[in-house]
Amino acid sequence: MTLVRDRKFPAKGSTKARRDDEPPLPTERALLKLEVIHKRQALGRARRDGSLPKTALAALLWLVARLKAFRPMRAWTHYSLQHGPLMSAGIGFNMFFSIFGLLATGFSLAALVLAGNPDLVDQVVHSVAKAAPGLLKVDGSDGLVDPKTLLNPTGIGVTAVIAILVTLFSSLGWITSLRDGLRGVVGVPPLKGNPIIVKVRDIGTLLLLGVLLVLTSAVSVAFTSAVHFLAGLLGIDGAFVAPVGWLIGLLIPLVLNVLTALILFRLAGGLKLSRRALFEGTLLAGIGSSVLQAFSTQLLARAGANPLLAPFAIIIGLLIWFNLVSQVYLVSAAWSAIREADLAAATPKRVESFGSAHHVARPSAALTRANARSQTQHESALHGSSPNASAPVAVPATHDGARQAPGEGRRRASGPFAWLGSLRRRKDEVPTG
Repeated sequence: MTLVRDRKFPAKGSTKARRDDEPPLPTERALLKLEVIHKRQALGRARRDGSLPKTALAALLWLVARLKAFRPMRAWTHYSLQHGPLMSAGIGFNMFFSIFGLLATGFSLAALVLAGNPDLVDQVVHSVAKAAPGLLKVDGSDGLVDPKTLLNPTGIGVTAVIAILVTLFSSLGWITSLRDGLRGVVGVPPLKGNPIIVKVRDIGTLLLLGVLLVLTSAVSVAFTSAVHFLAGLLGIDGAFVAPVGWLIGLLIPLVLNVLTALILFRLAGGLKLSRRALFEGTLLAGIGSSVLQAFSTQLLARAGANPLLAPFAIIIGLLIWFNLVSQVYLVSAAWSAIREADLAAATPKRVESFGSAHHVARPSAALTRANARSQTQHESALHGSSPNASAPVAVPATHDGARQAPGEGRRRASGPFAWLGSLRRRKDEVPTG
């Protein structure tokens, strides 16, 4: 995957050279390490001079250079240079105005599909409430929407039609902004294609996220029921069941967040990253989202601390929450971009010939044998000897002046089928009568 360079980081094939006074970019790992070496040398010179202020300043610059070469700091710097905070704010606003259409559509479909399983419906509601704290009124807590009104079967028809229209015009805008943000941070151009196909793919992404939510909720309900059943069957004390239930409640949301990040990175964002970069980015996004969910109460409790903002505490809390989640995803994308740049820099470039970057043309084996046979016949005619007599074989020269033995132009076979090539060479070397 090729990252887009700006004026400080010319693209491949660009003839523009870097200026020596320009600081290295976060994606330039080798230059950052070289900068650390230079600062270390400057620190050594300052120590030899014996000047305390110069030594302190050189030590500070060396520590700053080491910090800039640290991968988490490189990811954060890359995120900042790519205008990540600004894009996170825009994604958070779009997410806030899109969530209501998503709720109406998702809960309407859940009421239709999961009508005979109230435990699973309740688990889905709690999963959504945990993913967006302050959005739903569950367990007596404050929220903007009562899930019972969305799950009411009497209003499913009208609600579903309105929700689908709202989702198409608002929720898909959130997917678009998220895609542009992810691709902008990674450094690839905007996704181009048929707008209708892109919209259909976005709808499929939302449906896949909904199916993933239902599946993880079903797994959580199944595991919890199995633990309680085994505890009652074996007569295990409740003190053992509580930690197991807590562990299940911790791992299931983590898996859900990681898979959600994978869908958003790969399908919604269309990022074609290496496996390692994609795995690290999605894992970091999943862990970051889980940490935010674990501390959501403490994070959002300060939203209504200001008396002037108390009437709008829930709305402000949701805006803050969506902004934080967007930043987690974009920072994770920046981490993937740094890892991708490191992997690309570590891949050795193949040189076609020693000492030259240009490909050296080699004559084919058939042409080499024909030239050698013609030269032999010519020398035999000059000396009056038989064409079959032994005579020195001329070695053709390549265009760079190097002598080449007959048959060297043929590509040598390697691997488990190398013996086929050797048999062919033996057949070609049989002299003709």
